[in-house]
Amino acid sequence: MDEIARSMVDNSGVNPPEDDGDGPRAGLCLEPQKFPKAPNHPNFPISRLDPGEVYSNRGVDKFAADQS
Repeated sequence: MDEIARSMVDNSGVNPPEDDGDGPRAGLCLEPQKFPKAPNHPNFPISRLDPGEVYSNRGVDKFAADQS
């Protein structure tokens, strides 16, 4: 897995319709990505795709919940 960063987004700034039943922070999205500032930091992994190159990535995130 080469997408080593995760951007976390929740819906804390969203005002859903009254009949929706979902309130603030009812949803969560984890977006795999490269480090956005990588081109400016030589010690960061390279995040460049040259013309003609093919990009492919597969990632697996595992979560567990304690039900006690």
